[in-house]
Amino acid sequence: MNKVILQILCLIYFFISNYVYAKPHSHDNYVYFTGDTKSVYFHMTNHFITKHQPFKGVFPAGISLKSRTPVPPKGLLIKAGRHGSYDVVEDVENAYCDNIFNAGDSDDQPARSTFAHEPGNLNFAVLGNLIINGKQFNDVVLAQGKSGASNNWWFAGLNCTYFDNSNVTADAVDCNATDGTDWCFTRGQTSEYGSTSPNHIKLRQQTCYEEYLK
Repeated sequence: MNKVILQILCLIYFFISNYVYAKPHSHDNYVYFTGDTKSVYFHMTNHFITKHQPFKGVFPAGISLKSRTPVPPKGLLIKAGRHGSYDVVEDVENAYCDNIFNAGDSDDQPARSTFAHEPGNLNFAVLGNLIINGKQFNDVVLAQGKSGASNNWWFAGLNCTYFDNSNVTADAVDCNATDGTDWCFTRGQTSEYGSTSPNHIKLRQQTCYEEYLK
């Protein structure tokens, strides 16, 4: 074989093998809390991620949309790989309870997530205590999945109950803070054009009933 052709073939093999077997890398995954939010922190107690994907932690994240300068944190940055698997879903359910996403078989086992159904796959999930405006929500799950071309966020908690009302389609949960106050967390943030921002979770310091039916 011609030496030049052999060298070209070797180079092609090198680039293809590096592309196919490239080491998984960490992404900056941002989720923002809008509405009655002044500051957000997260104390992680556990995390789950698809096998062989990197995970580097959870950090406060804040940014001014006008000046693009740092502001008090109103969101979280999770540095982790993005590759979906059902293993992460099972890990969360085993750690907390089977109806953390789904409703249980009986009326006293409501769903505890904004979607009220089980994810197909999740890239990763972080478990722990969420602190918003100094209010603490224990045993919370923040997880990233995928919907179409976008990554979306799942919010759930052992002290949360899916807002199930035939008059409203809200994709929301009522969550109890440790001080006894009730908060309504809603999937996404609806814009003036009616679209949903998948990296935003809207919340109000009131029940979902007060938020949607008052």
